[in-house]
Amino acid sequence: MSQVTVVNAAIVLLFTGWLIGARFKIRVDSNWPFVYYAVLVAFHQAMPGLFNSLPIYIAVLCALFLRFEFMSRAFRALFRFAEVFGLTYVITALIGFVGF
Repeated sequence: MSQVTVVNAAIVLLFTGWLIGARFKIRVDSNWPFVYYAVLVAFHQAMPGLFNSLPIYIAVLCALFLRFEFMSRAFRALFRFAEVFGLTYVITALIGFVGF
């Protein structure tokens, strides 16, 4: 494991924490989460075996639903909870990888 990989993982870890905090503050139709998810999926493809794919792609799907669907407040909360659950998985996997 090189230092560049650890630094990249730490950067993805920081942006994951940012997205969890920002998801409840920014507008639902913001495109910034998609920029993050593009980087996360690219990092996931570059590091095979680090993540389980299912929680990541569920979080991506929830972000797509939040962005492009008009939902009631209860459904929006359900999709946000599922997205934060997937992002929490990413944080725990990256903390184990980086070794904080």
